[in-house]
Amino acid sequence: MTAALTGGSPPALSVMVVEDEPLFRDLLVNALLSQMPDATVTGIYPTAEAALEGLTRVDVLLTDIDLGGGMSGVELGIQMRRRSAARGVVLLSNLSKPSLLATIPPDVQGGWSYLLKKNVSDIDQLGTALRGAAAGEITIDGRLLAGARIETDGPMGRLTDR
Repeated sequence: MTAALTGGSPPALSVMVVEDEPLFRDLLVNALLSQMPDATVTGIYPTAEAALEGLTRVDVLLTDIDLGGGMSGVELGIQMRRRSAARGVVLLSNLSKPSLLATIPPDVQGGWSYLLKKNVSDIDQLGTALRGAAAGEITIDGRLLAGARIETDGPMGRLTDR
């Protein structure tokens, strides 16, 4: 019987955090994810390469896009999705590049979310992005799309307001 049928709590999401900035990594893990009863951090890494070395199956990869030198968070997400090591990916960035989602290969397109770091303090938005990514949905920070010109025949044009 599932939690929804029994009235119990939803099962916890396992989350791998990959962030190269120690202060922001601590904020994500200790101040935000620790406040979410349906999220369990199962790995914390400073680089994509370290995350791949310690690779375990998780529900969601929560990663910075720019991880300094080496592999980016997008490349890490693609590899983890192709290895079936993550059901979803939540990308974080200080930069507004919504077109980045259009570069994700078709075989791993579902289950990606993109949030601006300055908005991650909203625990509800972070929770929505994590749960949505694990469910195969796409969640995009509203500020990324504000004023953006979206081509109706492209991948972004197929998104609904929801």
